[in-house]
Amino acid sequence: MSYVKSFIIKWFISTVIIGVIFGFAGLNMGTILTISTILTAVAYLGDLFIMPRIGNNWATITDFFLAWAGIALLADLLTTMPIALYSFITAVLIAIAEFFYHPYLLQQMSRDQSNHQVKSMDVQTEFGEDMDVRDELERERKD
Repeated sequence: MSYVKSFIIKWFISTVIIGVIFGFAGLNMGTILTISTILTAVAYLGDLFIMPRIGNNWATITDFFLAWAGIALLADLLTTMPIALYSFITAVLIAIAEFFYHPYLLQQMSRDQSNHQVKSMDVQTEFGEDMDVRDELERERKD
């Protein structure tokens, strides 16, 4: 799987949503790109390692709270404007987008794993009768 491709898709989705909502609020593009990049990096790591274990629904709920808290914190640090309502609306839209993004990511991850699995005919295991030489020596000494 192209991790870069799936990261860019996620980053693009987040950037568009954050850009539209916070663009109406008057936030500059540099701040929007900073928030989007940091949020996407953290959420993408969660998608790769946690989402396959907890499933799409819980991952979407987690992404909502991560987006809400992350956007509110980053926007508060980077701007002086009131951002509570904007960050909530943005987090809802990101969670909706993530609900449809997660199946794509799971499909890409399973496709990648199936491409790297070793075929059963490629490797053979050889077994011998004598697994421990010391046992054979002890048997000979007893006789």
